[in-house]
Amino acid sequence: SLVAGAAGLLVVGSSLWTPLPFRLVEGAVRRGTPVAILNVGPTRACTRQLAPLLKIEEQCGPVLSRVAAALAPDHMQRSGGGGVLTQSLR
Repeated sequence: SLVAGAAGLLVVGSSLWTPLPFRLVEGAVRRGTPVAILNVGPTRACTRQLAPLLKIEEQCGPVLSRVAAALAPDHMQRSGGGGVLTQSLR
């Protein structure tokens, strides 16, 4: 699977209460793959005390907007007032 060969796993906006996403995280932790969870509130991985993982207790939208802005190459431009990045087709 793609997760098995990944260098890391980022979970965005999920409590992991459904079985499949939780199993993906559980498998990644078991293989020693770094896992980060970006979510407000508890997750199933936290209540099960899966370790090691990084829990970022923040709202997804603002965090991902900051990440996109920090990683945006020169050909990316901000559009509108919402902080959304769009790729220029030039």
